[in-house]
Amino acid sequence: MSRATYVFECDWDNDGTFTAAGEDLTSRLIKVEWSRGRDYASQLTGKSVATRLTAILDDESGDYNSFNASSPLFGSLLPGRPVRLRSTDPTAVTLWEGKLESIVPELELRELQRARLEAVGPLGFLNTRKVRVPLQTTLLSGTVINAILDEAGWGSADRTIDDGQVTVQTFEAEDVAALEALREVEETDIGFLAESKDNKVVFEDRNHRLAGAHLTVQATFTDSLTGTLGYRAIRQEDPLPNIFNIFETTLQTHSVGALATIWTHPEANAAGKAPKIEGAGGTAVFYAAYPGPANQITDIGVDAWTTPTGTVDYIAHSDLDGTGTVLTENLSLAVSKFARAMKMTFTNTGSQDAFLTKLVARGTPITKDDPVIIESVDTDSTTLYGERKWPVPAKWLPDGSAAQDYVSYLKGIYASPIPILEMTVVGNVDDTHMEQVLTRDLSERIAVVATSGRTNLGINQAFFIENEHHIIERNRWHTVTWGLSSFQGYSKYWVLGTSELGKDTALSF
Repeated sequence: MSRATYVFECDWDNDGTFTAAGEDLTSRLIKVEWSRGRDYASQLTGKSVATRLTAILDDESGDYNSFNASSPLFGSLLPGRPVRLRSTDPTAVTLWEGKLESIVPELELRELQRARLEAVGPLGFLNTRKVRVPLQTTLLSGTVINAILDEAGWGSADRTIDDGQVTVQTFEAEDVAALEALREVEETDIGFLAESKDNKVVFEDRNHRLAGAHLTVQATFTDSLTGTLGYRAIRQEDPLPNIFNIFETTLQTHSVGALATIWTHPEANAAGKAPKIEGAGGTAVFYAAYPGPANQITDIGVDAWTTPTGTVDYIAHSDLDGTGTVLTENLSLAVSKFARAMKMTFTNTGSQDAFLTKLVARGTPITKDDPVIIESVDTDSTTLYGERKWPVPAKWLPDGSAAQDYVSYLKGIYASPIPILEMTVVGNVDDTHMEQVLTRDLSERIAVVATSGRTNLGINQAFFIENEHHIIERNRWHTVTWGLSSFQGYSKYWVLGTSELGKDTALSF
């Protein structure tokens, strides 16, 4: 029998450490559980969701009641506080890290008083942030991921981002949730956007699992009574809903037009309505937006805004009607450029009030080309299983060649049945099992043997860990359930520099 030693902490004073009084919650911990990874153990249909940790705490003292003024934590029970769960024995490892979402009492007058602590991972934070990412052109998908995270205010030290496999020709995001923008790039690359155990945002590109340590099975779990590592329960998902034999994507390319005036301030160019900028440091902010109501539906944004210059793009006078002294030189201008807007901040450095009697914005507009639907069909599979179409949501594919490779690649994996498993392992069996429960991670390759009369699944192959759900009871009874996707469909694909091409293998695109 093995029992790990755990430490559960919350940084109540938000100073970046867990050393202040009351920040070690281990002695109060009754139960804790958390989930991480995809919402379904399929690399095609499953997407990572924000990790969520729930802890039940002994609250007989009332310390975790936010309205209890006598609590030593009064005023510190605030959302966003760092939360961490780690083990120190039989191995020292961070098991989960994120931010406090809520802590509320759960009271029954004749029972032990408890509090429920809820915490979330970084994807939960990113789902609340709106981003405006200026147009990105001819960049690898990993670079675009970094640009989105920068705009969302997610620190560079708190991310692990692959370079990416797709060169995105154009990308823009205008006032959309950061997580939505990240998903669009993830889908275009067929990558994996996830969270690490230590609260980092992770992006694995399409070929990440076909190289390095992912080529090696990290552990083998078997239904044999004599095996070193076993499992308590195993369940196979129905493979039929995960068969797809028609993959279809819509290729949307874009064209960049010639430099032109694409926005005009309606009042700055109308007699008697010119906007005023007060003298002696007065400021005024204007946004040039494109496309506007008069543009075509195919007009989608701006490749490059031209920084406005005095007398060409804007003119200021001392009088509202455009007469009097020309004050254009008294205006200083700062701009911020986005995919569909340019922010212009004017500051009047002169002593007189200035009226903008002209204000336009120039740029090179982007127009959608005619869309092209690209499809790949496995006729043998459609004969066996009927037509099963998957509309590929790859928004930023660069050209027709990449789109065709994309749908053909997916067809080669999902046109035949592949197993998806859910497997539960008890860490307390012995130290060997506990080490596995504590240290195994998402995307790692493990082997599963389920061939004996105890299971009769006929499965003996490698799988990737796609999600995990841990439960630790008060007696330190620790179980984990992993969602597993088969390596079988990907086994024929290899990356240059990691394996030789053979007659049954194909180069990953």
